[in-house]
Amino acid sequence: MELNDKTGLFSSSLVKKLSINEDEYIPFLDEESQSKEEWNIDYRRFRSKPFVKLKNGAGYLIINNQLLCERLFNSLYFDFIPLINGKKGSCGFFNYNKDFVEKILFRQTFFNCLPTNSFSFPIRNSQETSERPNEPDFYARTKRAELIIVECKAIKMNGECRDDGDYIRLLDELQEKIVLKTRNLDKRRKRTGGQPKPIGVGQLINHIDSIEADSFEWDKNIPDEVSYYPILVFEDVRFLQPGLLSILNRWFYEKIEEMTEMKLSDMACKPIMPISINTLYLYDNFIRQKGLPNIINTFLDKNAIFDESTGKYEIKELADFDGYLRQNPFNKSNDVAKWLHKAIKKRYNVNTIMGANASQPQKAHQ
Repeated sequence: MELNDKTGLFSSSLVKKLSINEDEYIPFLDEESQSKEEWNIDYRRFRSKPFVKLKNGAGYLIINNQLLCERLFNSLYFDFIPLINGKKGSCGFFNYNKDFVEKILFRQTFFNCLPTNSFSFPIRNSQETSERPNEPDFYARTKRAELIIVECKAIKMNGECRDDGDYIRLLDELQEKIVLKTRNLDKRRKRTGGQPKPIGVGQLINHIDSIEADSFEWDKNIPDEVSYYPILVFEDVRFLQPGLLSILNRWFYEKIEEMTEMKLSDMACKPIMPISINTLYLYDNFIRQKGLPNIINTFLDKNAIFDESTGKYEIKELADFDGYLRQNPFNKSNDVAKWLHKAIKKRYNVNTIMGANASQPQKAHQ
C-alpha cells in the first residue's frame, strides 16, 4: 500500500476491513438463509469486500476499481443532502432527478468539451429545461461539417436483475432502456399497448434520418456532405464495461435497417460511442483540445475495421471508448476547491468565517 497508494486515503485497518482472504470460501446459499436477499450474490459480496488479501502477507489485490469506488463513495449523495435541501443553513435547493441529469448536469458538462465557437443546440449558457418533440439532448456542428449528435440516458439497472446475474434478461432490459421501448419493465405498471418508442439508439437513428431527409429543424445550415458522430451518454458509469460498445453497435446497425431506408454505404457515419458523464467531466480539457471527432477517429483506427461495401465498422469485441479516454491524465482538484469555496460562501456569512481576515479570501478557501 505504501508503494501503490498515491492518494494516502487507505489505512491498513480500512483495507483489512474491506477485504476477503485469497483462499476464502463463501457459500452461495447459507443454510440459515430464508430469502433471496440473504444469498451471497457475487456483485453484492464483492462490492462490500472489494479487496483480496493475498497469502503470506504479499499485499492486497483490487477486484474491480468501480466496485471499490462505489463502496467508498456511495453515500456521498446522502452526505451532501444537508447542503442542497433548501432548508436553513443550506446553500440552495435542486431536485436531483432525470431532468436535472439530462438537461443541466450533462449539457453543462458537454459544453466544456467543445470549442466556444462551435454551433450547438441548445445554445451555450442556455437555461431552458423544457423539451420539444423529437429534439436531441445535444447537437453540435464543427467547421469541418462533423455532426455530433448526443442522447443522454439517466437510467439504472434493476437491482434484482443485476443480482441474478441473468445475462439474457440484463441485455433484454438494457435494450428496452436504450434502444426501443416496447413495454413497461416495472411489473407494477400495465404493459404498454402502443407503438414501440425509440429511446437512445433509436432516437439517434431518427435524428440522422431527419438530417438525411433535410427535415432536421435544429440546424438550418447543414452542408450536403457531412460526417455523423452519434454518442450515447450514461449517467451511471457502471454501464461502461468492455463489450458494451460492440453490443450497442450491433443493435445500432440492426435498427437502422429496420427503422429507415438509409444506406450506410452512401454516408459517413461513425459507430455510436458510449461515454459516461463522469468521463466527460474529468477529461473536458483533453476532449476540447484534441477534438471529439479526432479522438473517435483515432480510437476506431486501433479498435475497428471499416467495411466500405456496407459502410459498417466491425468493432473489437472488448473495445471500450470510455476506458480509452480514461487512460489519459486529468487534474480536477482546483474545480473541487472552487466549488467548496462557493458553497461555503453561500452557506455562511463570509465575514463570520474569516473574522479579522475578511480581506484574505484565501483563508476561507483553505
